[in-house]
Amino acid sequence: MLNFANQVQLDFVEEYGVDALLWVGNYGEVGAYAIGDLLAGNVNPSGRLADTFWREHWLNPVHANFATLIDTTNNASQWNMSTNSKSVRSIVYQEGVYMGYRYTETRYEDKILGTEKTGDFDYSAAVAYPFGYGISYTDFAYSDFSAARVSASGKAEAYYNVSVKITNTGSRAGKEVVQLYAQKPYIDYDKQYGIEKPAVELVGFAKTKTIKPGDSETVNITVNERDLATYDSYNARTYILEDGRYYLTVAKDAHAAVNNVLAAKEKTTGDGMTAAGSKNMVYSELKQYSDELYSHSAVNTDVEICAYHKQRKPRHAIRRKDRYDKGGRNGNVYFRHYLYARVHNA
Repeated sequence: MLNFANQVQLDFVEEYGVDALLWVGNYGEVGAYAIGDLLAGNVNPSGRLADTFWREHWLNPVHANFATLIDTTNNASQWNMSTNSKSVRSIVYQEGVYMGYRYTETRYEDKILGTEKTGDFDYSAAVAYPFGYGISYTDFAYSDFSAARVSASGKAEAYYNVSVKITNTGSRAGKEVVQLYAQKPYIDYDKQYGIEKPAVELVGFAKTKTIKPGDSETVNITVNERDLATYDSYNARTYILEDGRYYLTVAKDAHAAVNNVLAAKEKTTGDGMTAAGSKNMVYSELKQYSDELYSHSAVNTDVEICAYHKQRKPRHAIRRKDRYDKGGRNGNVYFRHYLYARVHNA
C-alpha cells in the first residue's frame, strides 16, 4: 500500500517484484476500514491518479529545479544540488505548462512524430503510471463513441457533446471513470510567440453508476469550445483559436489519450508507440484563426476585481490578517476594498 499524499519514485516496484499496488493517500482515523473492504473485495476500487508517477525522479526536469544556489549572483551556472552553508535555497519555475503529464505526454508524442530537438526520451523508463491511471477488479470496454459540435445560439456559446458506451466485460460489478482529453494544434505561430501547448489536456470526466457484468451505460460529457482557446500573451494578448486540427478523445488515462490521437494520425507501434491507440475514440475538426470569438468573458460571468482603497482602517473593522496591509504614508494601515462587477456581453 502506498500511504502518502503525493507521488513517490516507484523504481522499487520492479526491484522487489511487487505485483499489486494500492494507493490510499492519507486516510485519517477511519480510512483503514475502507482499505479493509477494498482488500477483501467487498468494494471495487474506481479511483484514478491525479499525478504522474515516475520510475525515477531524476528523469523529471522539475527535480533539477529544486536546487541550492551557491551564491546570489543569479548566475545559472551556479545552480546545483549540493549543500553549502553560504547557499540560498530556491526554486526555479522554468517549466511553464510542461509539468507532470503535460511534459511526459508532450515529449512522448514529439518523439513519435519525429519533432526536432526532442532528444532521447524513453517514456516507459521514465513513467511508472500516467496521470488518470487506475484499475479495478473488473474490465470495461469502450464503444459507440460520438462527438458533435453544437453551434452557438443566442447567449449560449458553442460546445461539444461527447458520448461513449461503457460495457462491463469482467465478472464483478464496478464503476468506470471516463476521461475526455483535447489536443490543440501546435504550429509555427506558437513557436514564434512563445505559446505553450501540451500534447493533451484533460477537459472533462464522468463516472458511471455501478455497472453489473455484461451491462452497459452510455456516458455523456460536454466541453465548451471556449476551453479549446489558448491565451496569446505576446501578440494578440487575448484568447485565440488557431488554424489547424483540434482533437477530442475519451481514454482511460492521459497516455492512452495521446496514443488515440497518434492512431488518428496514422501512427502505430512500428513508429515507437508504447501501445496501439484507438482512432475510433477520436473526433477531429479543422478550425480557422480567430482572436475575436473568445477575446471576451463568457456571458453573465461573475468577475471579482480586487483593488486597494487607501482609507484609514475603521475602528469597527474586524481584525483579519488577510484584510489588512501595514504600510503606506506615515505607517497608516489600509484595508482592502473589494469591488464586484458582472460582465454582460452583447
